[in-house]
Amino acid sequence: MLYIINFNLARENDDGERRSPSVEFGRLLTAMVTTFDENGELDLDRQEKVIEHLIQTGTETLVVCGTTGESPTLTEEEKLRLFKFTLEVVNG
Repeated sequence: MLYIINFNLARENDDGERRSPSVEFGRLLTAMVTTFDENGELDLDRQEKVIEHLIQTGTETLVVCGTTGESPTLTEEEKLRLFKFTLEVVNG
């Protein structure tokens, strides 16, 4: 399961309407690292900092739970939790 979030598309436009999805992913895509605490659980406080840093430094699209990182070790529930959390952070 791979999730891609283009935060420019996830946000509302100036008229308060949701932007339509498109195949344009932007110029900079980042496969986002997943943060864990000392017990091996998702660390959403640190994850929020990662998301905000990536956006502030020019990332236009976040790849969440990609296949080249820790994704294979996450449960489906953890992946969905991370995906939903990322959308919440991106949408402010």
